[in-house]
Amino acid sequence: MQQQEFIQELTPFENSSGKINHSRLKQFNRKVESSPYSVKYVTEGKERYKMNQTNFEVSQGQYLIVNAQDEFTIDFDADEYAHGICVYPSEELIRKAYEAKKSSLEQILEHNSHEDFHFLHQVNSTKKTQTGKFLDCYLPSLIQKLEKGENLDLDSFFLDLVDYMVIDQINVDKQLVNHSAAKRQTKEELFRRISLAKDYLSDNFKEKVNLDHVAEMSCLSKYHFLRSFKEFFGMSPYQYLLSFKLNEAQKLRNKGFSYNEISLEVGFSDPKNLRKSMKKHGFID
Repeated sequence: MQQQEFIQELTPFENSSGKINHSRLKQFNRKVESSPYSVKYVTEGKERYKMNQTNFEVSQGQYLIVNAQDEFTIDFDADEYAHGICVYPSEELIRKAYEAKKSSLEQILEHNSHEDFHFLHQVNSTKKTQTGKFLDCYLPSLIQKLEKGENLDLDSFFLDLVDYMVIDQINVDKQLVNHSAAKRQTKEELFRRISLAKDYLSDNFKEKVNLDHVAEMSCLSKYHFLRSFKEFFGMSPYQYLLSFKLNEAQKLRNKGFSYNEISLEVGFSDPKNLRKSMKKHGFID
C-alpha cells in the first residue's frame, strides 16, 4: 500500500548532534531497510511498526527506540490523526555515551563476552523510564520553541537524551543477564512479556490481581511467568506489588493523609495492616 494521506510533515530541525522531525497523518506505509538510530515518540493517536516479525504499537505517552541498520515497516490506517515526533541522535553521540558508561555494564557481566550494545526493541511508557520522563519534560516544548524560530541549545538536548537512553538500556542489560535462558533473543522476548505484566501490576495496584490472568496475558504458564519475573526483577510479583503499594502509601503519608484514607487509596485491607506492613518494611519507625 502506498501512502494514502499525508497531512503535515514539518521541516526537520538538525545539527551535527542529531535531527528532530514530526508528522501528523492518518494513513501511511513505508519500509525502511537500514535505519539510523531513532526514538519514535507519539503525542496523539497510534503508530505501528514491525521489526524482526514482531509488531509494536506506539500510543500517546509511549516511545520506541530503533537501532542503527534496523529494518522495519511503519504501517497504519486509522480514523484518527497520528502525531509523532521522531528524534535521530547521532550514532557518534550514542557510541561515546556507551563508551563512557560501559564499565558499569562490564562489571555486571563479569567481563564475559557479550553482543554489541543495542537498544531493546520495546514499547516503553514515558512515565517509567528516565528517557521517557526526559522526553515528556523537554521534547514537546522544544518543538514549539523551534517552530517559533527560537535559538536553542540542541547539542545539550541530544547529549542528555543519549545519556538517559544508554543508562536505561544498561539497566535492562543488568536484568537480562540475571535470566537463565541461554540466548539473548530469548531473554529479550521474555523481558518484553514480563515487562508488560509488571506495568499491568503497577497500573492496577489498587485492584485484587489474579496472577493466573497476568501470566496468561504474558503468554506464559504461571510457573514460567513467576520464575522469569523473579529472575529479571529479583522479587516475586506479589513482593513487587506490595513494594509498589507501600511506596504509594508513603507518598500519601508525606502529604498528610491518614492511614484510613491511605488504606482505601492503595487497596489495603485495613489501616492496621497497612501501618504494620509499612513498619515491617522500614517505611516508618
